[in-house]
Amino acid sequence: EDHPALFIQTVIHLPSLDVRQVSTSMRVLFSDPFTGSVVPIGEHSLLVRGSGRTVAQTVEFLRLCEESEKVHAEARKARSGQGQPGGRPPQGG
Repeated sequence: EDHPALFIQTVIHLPSLDVRQVSTSMRVLFSDPFTGSVVPIGEHSLLVRGSGRTVAQTVEFLRLCEESEKVHAEARKARSGQGQPGGRPPQGG
Protein backbone atom coordinates (compact mmCIF):
# COMPACT_ATOMS: atom_id res chain seq x y z
CA GLU A 1 0.00 0.00 0.00
CA ASP A 2 1.25 3.48 -0.87
CA HIS A 3 1.80 5.85 2.08
CA PRO A 4 2.54 9.30 0.59
CA ALA A 5 3.00 10.86 4.03
CA LEU A 6 5.78 8.40 4.95
CA PHE A 7 9.17 10.04 4.44
CA ILE A 8 11.97 7.64 3.44
CA GLN A 9 15.71 8.15 3.18
CA THR A 10 18.41 5.81 1.93
CA VAL A 11 22.03 5.95 0.84
CA ILE A 12 23.12 4.59 -2.52
CA HIS A 13 26.75 3.93 -3.41
CA LEU A 14 27.68 4.98 -6.98
CA PRO A 15 31.41 4.40 -7.51
CA SER A 16 31.33 5.16 -11.26
CA LEU A 17 29.50 8.49 -11.05
CA ASP A 18 30.44 12.01 -10.01
CA VAL A 19 27.81 12.26 -7.27
CA ARG A 20 28.21 16.03 -6.85
CA GLN A 21 27.43 16.58 -10.51
CA VAL A 22 24.52 14.11 -10.35
CA SER A 23 23.01 15.81 -7.30
CA THR A 24 23.33 19.23 -8.93
CA SER A 25 21.68 17.97 -12.12
CA MET A 26 18.84 16.32 -10.20
CA ARG A 27 18.13 19.36 -8.04
CA VAL A 28 15.51 20.58 -10.55
CA LEU A 29 13.52 17.37 -9.97
CA PHE A 30 13.21 18.16 -6.27
CA SER A 31 12.07 21.78 -6.25
CA ASP A 32 10.76 21.51 -2.67
CA PRO A 33 13.22 20.01 -0.14
CA PHE A 34 10.26 18.92 1.99
CA THR A 35 9.06 16.55 -0.76
CA GLY A 36 12.47 15.06 -1.53
CA SER A 37 16.13 15.64 -2.20
CA VAL A 38 19.36 14.07 -3.40
CA VAL A 39 22.45 15.02 -1.37
CA PRO A 40 26.05 13.92 -1.99
CA ILE A 41 27.69 12.07 0.89
CA GLY A 42 31.40 11.53 0.57
CA GLU A 43 32.98 10.85 -2.78
CA HIS A 44 30.70 8.18 -4.24
CA SER A 45 27.41 8.08 -2.32
CA LEU A 46 24.11 9.92 -2.42
CA LEU A 47 21.47 10.35 0.27
CA VAL A 48 18.04 10.08 -1.39
CA ARG A 49 15.04 11.38 0.58
CA GLY A 50 11.34 11.60 -0.19
CA SER A 51 8.16 9.55 -0.37
CA GLY A 52 8.59 5.80 -0.79
CA ARG A 53 7.63 5.88 -4.46
CA THR A 54 9.89 8.86 -5.20
CA VAL A 55 12.87 7.27 -3.46
CA ALA A 56 12.31 3.91 -5.19
CA GLN A 57 12.08 5.53 -8.63
CA THR A 58 15.10 7.75 -7.98
CA VAL A 59 17.24 4.84 -6.76
CA GLU A 60 16.21 2.75 -9.78
CA PHE A 61 17.17 5.63 -12.10
CA LEU A 62 20.52 6.13 -10.34
CA ARG A 63 21.33 2.41 -10.60
CA LEU A 64 20.65 2.55 -14.33
CA CYS A 65 22.95 5.57 -14.63
CA GLU A 66 25.65 3.73 -12.67
CA GLU A 67 25.43 0.65 -14.91
CA SER A 68 25.46 2.79 -18.04
CA GLU A 69 28.56 4.67 -16.86
CA LYS A 70 30.34 1.37 -16.11
CA VAL A 71 29.65 0.14 -19.66
CA HIS A 72 30.81 3.42 -21.19
CA ALA A 73 33.94 3.51 -19.00
CA GLU A 74 34.86 -0.02 -20.08
CA ALA A 75 34.34 0.91 -23.74
CA ARG A 76 36.52 4.03 -23.34
CA LYS A 77 39.19 1.93 -21.65
CA ALA A 78 39.13 -0.65 -24.46
CA ARG A 79 39.33 2.06 -27.16
CA SER A 80 42.24 3.78 -25.46
CA GLY A 81 44.23 0.55 -25.44
CA GLN A 82 44.50 0.32 -21.68
CA GLY A 83 44.96 -3.21 -20.54
CA GLN A 84 47.23 -3.94 -23.53
CA PRO A 85 50.97 -4.35 -22.93
CA GLY A 86 52.58 -0.96 -23.33
CA GLY A 87 49.17 0.72 -23.35
CA ARG A 88 48.84 0.22 -27.11
CA PRO A 89 45.64 -0.78 -28.87
CA PRO A 90 45.66 -4.24 -30.44
CA GLN A 91 46.92 -4.43 -34.03
CA GLY A 92 44.34 -5.56 -36.57
CA GLY A 93 45.21 -8.13 -39.17
